[in-house]
Amino acid sequence: MKIFYKKRRSFEIDNPLEISSQADISSNDNEEVDNLRSKNRLFGWLFIVLMLLILFGKSFYLQVIQGAYYRDVAENNRIRETIIKAPRGVIKDRYGEVLARSMPSFDAVFIPAYLPEDPEPRIVLAENLSKITKQSPEEIKELIDRPLQTRRENFLLKDNIEESAAYELVGKSQAFQGIYVGKTA
Repeated sequence: MKIFYKKRRSFEIDNPLEISSQADISSNDNEEVDNLRSKNRLFGWLFIVLMLLILFGKSFYLQVIQGAYYRDVAENNRIRETIIKAPRGVIKDRYGEVLARSMPSFDAVFIPAYLPEDPEPRIVLAENLSKITKQSPEEIKELIDRPLQTRRENFLLKDNIEESAAYELVGKSQAFQGIYVGKTA
């Protein structure tokens, strides 16, 4: 059996990207390469500095210039206080006789933050509410227009409204923006 071995030949291939010696490159080419590298570095640093300036500028704008606005929005958005009254149930004496019984009642309440801002829709709202709650429109307008410390808290509009009026307020909730029904037992 014969084994054939191939001779390996080595070839030198010139790589145009590889710098083999300094003698091959003239000094003019070295200067061009150095200038190109320094320009690339300069543009890179300028880009980084520009991006940092934009970032710090936007941060300054949001925190310092618009800070009071966003603080107010966050403060009004974090807590909404709603009072939920617990039902009492039936009160009996020691012999089992019913002394008192809880009767459900409904309260009309409003949240100032959800009321219309313009005066004309407020007048229309007060007129429509007066038909349901049997209050005068001026009385309702006075209640919803008074300056309030907390705008997201519930305020009583009328207590112990009729059940049909409560259902009408709930059914027409889109027309009565900012008006809600609270149930107490």
